Amino acid sequence: MISILKENSVDCILSFYLLNAGYRLLFFFLQENFQIPLIAGIRNDIGRNIFNVERFGVIRWVVNGATNIVWVNEHLKRNYFWHFLDASNKTTVISNG
Repeated sequence: MISILKENSVDCILSFYLLNAGYRLLFFFLQENFQIPLIAGIRNDIGRNIFNVERFGVIRWVVNGATNIVWVNEHLKRNYFWHFLDASNKTTVISNG
């Protein structure tokens, strides 16, 4: 992965899911060491995971560490945004449809 990044120009890393982005440690390593922005996409998986005590800590960690947060629709943002008020300055909606 590191050699790919050294040989190619990468604009950003996009995580389509908060919890299932199994490479989140790698993402943060790359973000820190290569100054590559990490964009965390908040999709419908948040509804299954945000109220799970074991999963919420990981979700908050990803949201706090991401450079930008992208919600896939206004409905999700409206219903779950209050969990991440401290991330309001890096949040936007890009419609999934």
